[in-house]
Amino acid sequence: MVMASAPKGARGRKKSIMAMTSKDIKKRRPWMILASGDEGTGKTHFCLTYLLYAYYGVGLEAKEIMMIMIDPDDGVARLLDVDVVPEKLQERIIFYYPKSWKDLIAATDDGYENLAKHVDEHGLRGWRGSIITVENKGLCWDWAQDDYVQEVYKKTLMEKALDAKKIAIADEKSMHPTLSPMRDYGVINKKYDAWADGIKNSGFNFIWTAHFKAVTVSEGEGKAKVVKEKVEGKRNIGGKVDVLIKFHQDDGKFMADITKGRGLSTRVENQENMDFTEFVRLFNLLQKNDKKRRDQLFIKLEKKRRQLLERREEVRRKKEEEKVTIQKEAKSEVLPEQDPPSDPEVDDQVAESSEEVTSDKEDETDLSDLVI
Repeated sequence: MVMASAPKGARGRKKSIMAMTSKDIKKRRPWMILASGDEGTGKTHFCLTYLLYAYYGVGLEAKEIMMIMIDPDDGVARLLDVDVVPEKLQERIIFYYPKSWKDLIAATDDGYENLAKHVDEHGLRGWRGSIITVENKGLCWDWAQDDYVQEVYKKTLMEKALDAKKIAIADEKSMHPTLSPMRDYGVINKKYDAWADGIKNSGFNFIWTAHFKAVTVSEGEGKAKVVKEKVEGKRNIGGKVDVLIKFHQDDGKFMADITKGRGLSTRVENQENMDFTEFVRLFNLLQKNDKKRRDQLFIKLEKKRRQLLERREEVRRKKEEEKVTIQKEAKSEVLPEQDPPSDPEVDDQVAESSEEVTSDKEDETDLSDLVI
């Protein structure tokens, strides 16, 4: 549970220290999703359908649902005009329209506070109905760079880029770096990660959306360059989420691919018109299938383990038997007979007895010589 007394998000949120079982973690593990794709492929529509999932799928009351919608490019309003979700659920959305990095931080912090109060009022059900959505992650990354450049160089990011281009032309080079990877981006990355990690570690469900951009890359020396799609914004942001969903259109149909899912070994491609309810159903189905495969694997591993223990026991038993056999053979060896040690008193008694017997025999001999 997220506590209302937690510090604001971009600077990290303080969580209560408590012991939790694996079942508790599974129940309270939030959705952490990155939805990427070209403009108009269904990313924002997918985000809004979380409200439908919470209301119709989970069975929450409208008052137990709250969505924080941080919309830098004001792209959500047109979807509300076509009633993607009912009006009573639209009323459960709190909108923020930041226009700079400082606006973004302020909006995120205020969103945390609203969600924390909501969870305090409605408990676990309120937590299940809570979600943060951030539109256009790439623009947020641009703002982080621009804010740094204005603070350090007293210029906008665009002005700094133009300066770099002028240097490249003067040096007759194709390009000149706008910012230093070590000196500048070392600070910018920390600035951005503090905000992004704050959302990840907040304990709330969240969805980021990001556009694709075309990038020309070389497949190797002597090979032709190809154009690939890349998610806009900071690199390796996928490590901060559990699920990656790629939205695209195919012959006018809205498609979605689940390219990464926590605990999933199977990728899902070309799911048509996938909303959040369908995503959860599909995700749970894949998890069950994966669990069956893992259970079968565990059965095989357990069988191998038993066989290994049995072999070890057999080796131990044989060694024990060999040891006993060796000990028995050692005891059964015949040793040479030796006279027992003499005892003086016993020797004297034996000698006296022998003399008496000898004397009796002599007497008998004398009597036998008499003739009557």
